[in-house]
Amino acid sequence: MQLTKKFIRNVVIGLAPIIALIMLGSGYNTLQTQDEAVTAGWSEVVNQYQRRADLIPNLVEVTKKYAAHEKAVFSDVANARSSAGSIQVTPEMLDDPAALKKFQTAQAQMGSALTPYDDRLASPFGSGQNVSLSAL
Repeated sequence: MQLTKKFIRNVVIGLAPIIALIMLGSGYNTLQTQDEAVTAGWSEVVNQYQRRADLIPNLVEVTKKYAAHEKAVFSDVANARSSAGSIQVTPEMLDDPAALKKFQTAQAQMGSALTPYDDRLASPFGSGQNVSLSAL
């Protein structure tokens, strides 16, 4: 019985440092794995910020084009209103086909400038082609 107790004690004393080293090693590996996961996650954050920063010049360019388009639309509408408002219809004008044609042309120009105004306002790149900023 004495031999068996000694044997068990020696085995436990011999295995204790090995078990301690294994436990320490696995803890270190876990720390390294977690550190790599944090580094990868932070890299994703940096990538998202960089992508958004790269989109800013595109947004500025779209805004400039939209402002130029809006200026052109406003000029067209203002010119149409002024030309339509400058013509006065008199009874003599109704008898003169050339004057009546000029009045009708001004009215048509006014109508064509105002009718699609909402569409033109919303789409600086043509009918049905709205600017998409959803990439932000």
